[in-house]
Amino acid sequence: MFLLISILSLFTFTINIPFGMLRAGVKKFSLLWFIYIHTPVIFIILFRRLINVDTIWYSYIFTIVFFFTGQRFGVFLKNRFFNNSANASCSVYNPQHQVDQKD
Repeated sequence: MFLLISILSLFTFTINIPFGMLRAGVKKFSLLWFIYIHTPVIFIILFRRLINVDTIWYSYIFTIVFFFTGQRFGVFLKNRFFNNSANASCSVYNPQHQVDQKD
């Protein structure tokens, strides 16, 4: 049972990372914001039924914790590594960023 809940937690965390990254770029409480938060729920419910842990009450605790952790980690990744701002202090190469060279 521990293995199934661990797999569910890992799945919940990883599926929420891209949706958290998408959510970071939209206005809070907009339609897209709600879509990016609630779309992974469908996949998590299907996965819970697939691995047959939908009846274990304490698995919901792990699911909720890893759901929000994955969302927050996606926001962190978006802000830290994929920020397109020219003033971003990030070590990742940004092809849109042009450095002014003084002659």
